[in-house]
Amino acid sequence: MEKVRESGQARLLLWQAGLSAIVLGRSQVAEKEVYEEECRARGVPLLRRVSGGGAVLQMPGVFNYSLILPEQSRLSIKGGFRLGTGLIQDTLSRLGIESTVQGVSDVTVRGRKISGNAVAQVSRVLLVHGTLLAEVDMFLLEACLRHPSREPDYRGGRSHREFLTTLADLCGWGPASRISAVPHSRKCAVLHSRECTAAHEVLSDALTAAGDDLIQQLGKSR
Repeated sequence: MEKVRESGQARLLLWQAGLSAIVLGRSQVAEKEVYEEECRARGVPLLRRVSGGGAVLQMPGVFNYSLILPEQSRLSIKGGFRLGTGLIQDTLSRLGIESTVQGVSDVTVRGRKISGNAVAQVSRVLLVHGTLLAEVDMFLLEACLRHPSREPDYRGGRSHREFLTTLADLCGWGPASRISAVPHSRKCAVLHSRECTAAHEVLSDALTAAGDDLIQQLGKSR
């Protein structure tokens, strides 16, 4: 964030956690959102972020982006949400997946959530960040996360397993499969081979391309 304040130029960071951890929204109460004893027993720490929204289980396979915008961009919170969901939708489109924005800032595929996004104003910069579920340990998620104390209307009381979807589900990526996107193709077709690229590299390429486009658009418009 300091580099963005100094340079006045937006930055996009792409990352995924190396270990599992629960990240609570800014004002959430832990005992209402997580099974704290289960988290302690499994060695899953509880963290808190500066933005609002619901609790998230970070783990390998959950991709994250952090878009940091300088103060002079004068972008509204609503505009930040549009940027974030637009980045995720563009990435999914590059993988041949149609998506929709539902609730305040969720990106869904056929009514099931694949991405959550949040915005916060921090020290004269605007932080837009979110997740994209590539592959999730659903057993760990159900063990650690309670049904949310607040949910968007479109969830309709569905369990985590019924409500969430992942790229592994949509694209047929197996638990330990290594796959390769067809060169120059936007389809989710895969080729299975010992020599092929890991699934997370395919996703990284799509996110990076979408992010580069987004940064260029921001530069032209601001």
